[in-house]
Amino acid sequence: RNGDGCSSACTVEANWVCSGGSNSSRSTCSCDADYFPEGSCNTLCTSDTTLATPDPTGCASGYCGSSGGSCDSTGYCVCGRYWFGCQCATTANPFLPIEFTVNAVGDTLQEVTFNGASLGALLIPAGAIAGGTALTIDIYEQTVLTTIGADKPSSATLLAYIFDLGPEGTTFSSDVTLSIKVDSYPSYGQSFFNFYFNRATLSWETLTSSTFDNATQTISVPLSHFSTYTAMSIPTPTTTTSTTPEPTTSSSTTPAPTTTPADPGPTQPPATAGPTPEPTDPPVVGTTATPEPSAEPDTTAAPPSSSTTTPEPGGGGGGGGGGGG
Repeated sequence: RNGDGCSSACTVEANWVCSGGSNSSRSTCSCDADYFPEGSCNTLCTSDTTLATPDPTGCASGYCGSSGGSCDSTGYCVCGRYWFGCQCATTANPFLPIEFTVNAVGDTLQEVTFNGASLGALLIPAGAIAGGTALTIDIYEQTVLTTIGADKPSSATLLAYIFDLGPEGTTFSSDVTLSIKVDSYPSYGQSFFNFYFNRATLSWETLTSSTFDNATQTISVPLSHFSTYTAMSIPTPTTTTSTTPEPTTSSSTTPAPTTTPADPGPTQPPATAGPTPEPTDPPVVGTTATPEPSAEPDTTAAPPSSSTTTPEPGGGGGGGGGGGG
C-alpha cells in the first residue's frame, strides 16, 4: 500500500529508504536522511545547501543553519543558544546571559536582576523537569527584534526586554511560570500580555492566559515549553456577547380565514317594513292597577274602598285570598 515507504506498485516512495524484503516478506522502510517525521517522511530539515536554500525568511525551504541549529524528530529547526530565525541563521548577543541548574528537590525560583533592579523571574515547580537539568535565560535589548526578524505587531507597545529561555524546545511535565516586570500600568483601552515568538512563522502570538499584578507590576504566564518571550501592551480585545433576541410581536393582527358563503339562490324581494309598534310600558311589579270607569252605567254598588296591600314578589296567591275576606 502507499504511504509506508513501499508503494502499492512495489516501488520505494520518495523521501524513504527501504531494505530487505522478498517475494514472501516485507521490506523495512524508514525516512531518508533530512526527512521527518518517521512514519510520513514529508518534512525536509537539513543543513545541506544542495537540498535547501539558506534564506532567513524562506521558512518553507527546509534549510536549518549548520552552525546555529539542528533538526528535531519532527523536522523542526531547533536553534542553539544565541541563534534565531526559522532557519537559525541569525545570531545576537544578550546583555544579560544567565545559566542555572534545576534543584533536585523542591521548587526552583530563578530571579532575573540587572544592576539591582528586578526584570522578572522564572518559577519551576518541583518535579516539572529532572533535577540537575541545566537551563539558560538570556536577556536582550528591544533593538534586537529587527536583527532577528521578530518585529512587534504595529498596534503593540513593548514594555520589557526580550527573554530567550533555553535550551529552545525544552518541555515540562507541569507548567512553569514566567513573570516579566514592567514599569507602567495599563491605560484606558489597553491590556498587558506576555507574548511568545513563533519562529516557524516569524510572528508574535498573544498569550491570553497572562495576568497582570498591580502590586508587583509583573505580567505572569504559565509555560509548557521554552522559547522567546516579552511583554507588550495592545488595545483591549473586544468581547462580543451574542444574545438571543426576544420573539418579535407583530402589531398587525392575522385576519381570520375567509369563508366563502354558499350560493343563496334567487334573490328574495326585500321585506316591506310594517308600522312600528308603540312601545309598551313595562308592568309595575306589586301594584294593582285601578280600572278605568266603564262607559256603561254600573248598577252594582261599589264595594267599600279598602287599601290594597302590595304583595311580596312571588306571593300573588296570598293577596287574592285576602280580597275574598
